[in-house]
Amino acid sequence: MTGDTGATGATGVTGATGATGVTGATGATGATGATGATGATGATGMTGPTGSTGAKYTGISNTEILSNNGIGIENHSENTVVSDSFIVNNGGTGIYCGECNTIVGNVISNNSGDGIYIPTWSNNCIISDNNIRNNSGIGIKLLSLKNSLSNNLIKECISGIYLSNNSNTVCDNTISSSTGYGLYLSGTSSRNVINANIITENGVNGLELATGAEKNIVTSNNLYGNTGTNFVENGTGTVGSNNITS
Repeated sequence: MTGDTGATGATGVTGATGATGVTGATGATGATGATGATGATGATGMTGPTGSTGAKYTGISNTEILSNNGIGIENHSENTVVSDSFIVNNGGTGIYCGECNTIVGNVISNNSGDGIYIPTWSNNCIISDNNIRNNSGIGIKLLSLKNSLSNNLIKECISGIYLSNNSNTVCDNTISSSTGYGLYLSGTSSRNVINANIITENGVNGLELATGAEKNIVTSNNLYGNTGTNFVENGTGTVGSNNITS
């Protein structure tokens, strides 16, 4: 006989679920760093000087200006340089000079007027190392202030240099074989420096200061062989000594 089936054992009790752990506290937000100081603004640079109005620093160089009916070069501009050029056989003055011009190293010859003409308004010019010869007028006619004439050869013109104004320097020029005077200072000329020029074989006087010329410095000039008088001094207050031979 079949035995009785044993009773099914009781299901075990499920264990209690463990407690959920406590969430940790959120850390504090870090402090925002201080904003850096704004750098100092750099100093504004100085503005350069404004250039003068008008023609500036123009130039004529290595040019032949030949056989014009009138003036070879007529210039009314400032700061023009005329250099190493031939101004020859023109029907008037060789060069009409503007303000603050530099005329250097040119041959200025056989023109029907003056070699170089510097008008009353044209100051502060430099006239240097030019060969000025056989012009029908004066080699250099100077009517303005504060110009420098140096190392020019002036030969076989009507007269060498005519000067009629103040505070000019005329140094180290050779003036010869003019039909008239070598160097003449008019009665309105004062405080000019006439130094170390050779003035020879001119047809009238070598160096003449007219009545009214005053306080000019005339020194170390070599004056000889002029047809009239080598040195005529009619001015007042002239300072200096010169080498004068017959």
